[in-house]
Amino acid sequence: METSNQNIKYYDQHASEYFLKTSKVDMSVIRNEFMALIPKGGTILDAGCGPGWDSSAFLEHGFQVEAFDASNSMVKIAKENTGISVRNMYFQEMDYENIFDGVWANASLLHIEQDEFIPVFKKISISLKQGGLFFASFKYGQGTLFEYGRWFTLMNEIELMGIIKSFPELNLLRIWKSDDVGKRKNLEWLNFIIQKT
Repeated sequence: METSNQNIKYYDQHASEYFLKTSKVDMSVIRNEFMALIPKGGTILDAGCGPGWDSSAFLEHGFQVEAFDASNSMVKIAKENTGISVRNMYFQEMDYENIFDGVWANASLLHIEQDEFIPVFKKISISLKQGGLFFASFKYGQGTLFEYGRWFTLMNEIELMGIIKSFPELNLLRIWKSDDVGKRKNLEWLNFIIQKT
């Protein structure tokens, strides 16, 4: 939890700067692929929503959206940016059950520690309706990385498959690597979409 607290402190202190920086990041290609798999007007949880850019896009496309973030400063910005209620909480505090058609965790789960993945994936699974979809993205690799004042937990295909094996109800639909949409060099992302069966 110490690394989580350090990350939250970073986002609380740099929320406005991060808001402006991420406004230029175009996630539309991956986001559109995800939305195409969600029923029209369906429910989406933006988990670790940051400034709320993805929540705003989901709302514009007619989805029902709930969102949360662990940084209080990010929550305030996301509320202003989206016009919806945004909860201030950790992944570990998720208390949803059989609510969502989709859970979107874009570059957010990478801030939790590796030994917390199983319990957090469980909470995400419980939050999904049967047939619901879960998208997440991680910086590609293994172990942890401290960069730009934040801790990141890296992920690769083998580690992801090891986590999914713990959940017979979760089926991996797609896994792929992508370049950084912010054009940062020497940075690859691991993306995946999982379905609850």
